Amino acid sequence: MTDLTETLLWLCRIPSPIGEEKKLCDAVSERVGRVPLAGAIRRYGHSIVVPLVRGTGKAHVVLAGHLDVVRTVHDAPARIEGDKLYGAGAADMKSGLALMLELAERRERPGVDVTLVFYAREEGPFAENELGPVLEQDPDVKRADLAIALEPSDNKLQLGCGGSLHATVAFQGRTAHSARPWQGENAIHKAAALLARLSALAPVTENVDGLEWKNVISATMASGGRARNVIPDRFELNLNHRFGPETSVEVAKANIERLVAGEAEVTFPDLAPSAPPSRHHPLVAALAESGVLAIEPKQAWTDVARFHAAGVPAANFGPGTQAQAHQRNEWTHLPGLEVGRAILGRFFDKIAALGVLALVLASLATSGCESTTGATERRADAVANPAPNAPSYLERSEVKRWLPTLLQRLRSARVLVLDVREHALVVQAEDVTHPSRVLEYTLVNGDFPEPERAEIRGTGELEQNLFSLKDIALGKLADLARLAVAQVDAENGRASRMVLRRQLPQSDAVRFRVYVESPRLSGQVDFDASGNPLPLSAGSAL
Repeated sequence: MTDLTETLLWLCRIPSPIGEEKKLCDAVSERVGRVPLAGAIRRYGHSIVVPLVRGTGKAHVVLAGHLDVVRTVHDAPARIEGDKLYGAGAADMKSGLALMLELAERRERPGVDVTLVFYAREEGPFAENELGPVLEQDPDVKRADLAIALEPSDNKLQLGCGGSLHATVAFQGRTAHSARPWQGENAIHKAAALLARLSALAPVTENVDGLEWKNVISATMASGGRARNVIPDRFELNLNHRFGPETSVEVAKANIERLVAGEAEVTFPDLAPSAPPSRHHPLVAALAESGVLAIEPKQAWTDVARFHAAGVPAANFGPGTQAQAHQRNEWTHLPGLEVGRAILGRFFDKIAALGVLALVLASLATSGCESTTGATERRADAVANPAPNAPSYLERSEVKRWLPTLLQRLRSARVLVLDVREHALVVQAEDVTHPSRVLEYTLVNGDFPEPERAEIRGTGELEQNLFSLKDIALGKLADLARLAVAQVDAENGRASRMVLRRQLPQSDAVRFRVYVESPRLSGQVDFDASGNPLPLSAGSAL
């Protein structure tokens, strides 16, 4: 039995039906707490955030898995039969949790920053899902460059997710004796026209980034009536509307109201938005190129939508056998665990080797305005093999060298992002002669040669992301770096990177974010456009 198999069996032997996740949360927290971590485990209800790796200077990836399982019937305890492991949640999604635990307990860690999120109540209503409070309260998670929801997907990459809306449609009538129905008003019969329209509906197809979603509406539950011999005065239907990434929750609600046509009362007890596929995000593309067995749209809803709403690009990928989710005597194929581990390993190796450009693009994608450019080789030339003792571009003397040159180069152009690292500096700004274009300026040998054009993609509006440098405290760059180091680790820290951009979609404010690294402590500090410090971001002991 492999370590992964043993871990999955251990997980499945601890019951965790939705609403009863405490025992498993306690057990996972105790188990993960025995291994070296990059910071203290943070708990929110029956959910935990585990800072696993910090200080790499590379991308920050969140692996997320829900602890709860649906209440299904099982004829025997968790067990292994041949190449299958049977147990509640074996596929959905304790197989994904097993990969997360194995990664935490492995001696060799990825060469990128990694956070593990084990959370509760995913299988219930959207509003009760504990990933919501985690994203609201934990700044480390919502500032990730990419989140991977380890939902069962047969080791396929499933992009985006469909939205889900539940509507309660209530028909009102008047009671009477069933022997004299003309004295009453039958609420069930009133639903006939709606049910006829509903049965005639055909799926509507949405195509996004070459992937296809089906928009459908189905009646899934019905209730009404007082007794067998009483004309019912109330009849309720639950309508479940599933919709693709191009359909908003408001449009989905309007679809239901249009279908009901004023014939009944409509309320919406559960609303879960869809999410776009983020197919062109560089970190998603890297996962797609790491040996996944296929690339598909996620027709069902997952917490990829919740991450997207919080400004974190996300995708679905997991080793669980998808067809077994929510099934009686649920099982998962054990060979898929090793396949999933190998794919994740290749993904981490791939993004650990990514250059500066890919990381800049990943951070831009969280603002809803994603860009790509053919300037990779040029940027690599600019940052390749810096002298070991070369001064950082964030030092006061260096800022005095490059800042006037940059301002002269940009003139009145508004900026999309300013990204300053120790030995690399890139600015993306509007092309004032072609307002829909963005140009990328790279510091090379103390100067900014002719810029490259950056192609912009994504759902965000370019105009909303651009900002003027006129009222930005650029003269304080070196001071901000020094203050950030003092807040995170004054003794051994160094400012490794500073990013200036709007914090969309969370806020339209322009902010500086300074990343600090040291052998002991890692963290980041935010400042407003005037250089005033904002609340300290999570710093984690290494």
